[in-house]
Amino acid sequence: MECSPATHILVIDDDPLTLDVTARVLRNAGYRTSTASTGRQCEELLKEDPADILVLDVVLPDADGMDLCARFKADPAYEHIPILLLSSLLKESETQARGLESGADGYIARPVSNRELLARVELIDRQRHRDLEHREEHQRLRSQAIRDALTGVYNRHCFDDLISKEIARAKRHVHPIGLLMIDVDRFKEINDQFGHQMGDSVLREIAHTLSVTLRESDIIVRYGGDEFLVILVEPEGEVNSVAERVREAVRRNPVLSQERELEISISVGSLCWHPSSGTSFEDALATVDERMYENKRSPKM
Repeated sequence: MECSPATHILVIDDDPLTLDVTARVLRNAGYRTSTASTGRQCEELLKEDPADILVLDVVLPDADGMDLCARFKADPAYEHIPILLLSSLLKESETQARGLESGADGYIARPVSNRELLARVELIDRQRHRDLEHREEHQRLRSQAIRDALTGVYNRHCFDDLISKEIARAKRHVHPIGLLMIDVDRFKEINDQFGHQMGDSVLREIAHTLSVTLRESDIIVRYGGDEFLVILVEPEGEVNSVAERVREAVRRNPVLSQERELEISISVGSLCWHPSSGTSFEDALATVDERMYENKRSPKM
């Protein structure tokens, strides 16, 4: 019987002999196993080493297995872990119904043969792999819809959704939003002199530089052909100092500066908008755009 060698099964049972036999049968079939004898121990082990499948006894000394199952299925951290229930109580139809209502992915009534145990686990494991593939495909399609294909940062298409959420949060918690409008200087000359492939490379490297220079919570959007808009969520300190740090990071970037003929630099407009300022966010966006063009017209050091 084949199984994924990476599949990790956590077996939870308060009977030491049954626990050892169940784990050994699964281990001999090629699964990686770990064991717990209480609900608390199960939860502690899941935090340390998340399992792919739980084989869970219904009766535990400190927990009802079905209640534990329902709690896991309601927790985003564990909701995708399939759970197979084991108990002699599962022979009763009412108990079977309660087991399924708890969110269990299957159940076995004891006594159970090794063959049935492995068949049930293999079936659950196959379904788990299919579900994982579907989630990964969904995530890939979602990423394509909101991410710029060239640079990997957010695209203009999803900007309205992103900023509406941030504005609502800023109003709710009464905190400002910082804005940076960034434009690559002489980008048309770069494309004309070195080709569009070099221009694409410059945009990718600038996007990467922004990602590693700014905080993880900040939002980077490819706003136009060679323009980036940064939303500084709950900015710390002066927004102008963040703008200067970004300019300096691009100037010192070893990839961008390795070819001296390129002379890559950026122009940055910065602004801190507060929901209580009386200025609309649209006006703030127009202002930061104007400031970026003012910076572009000023001499670069």
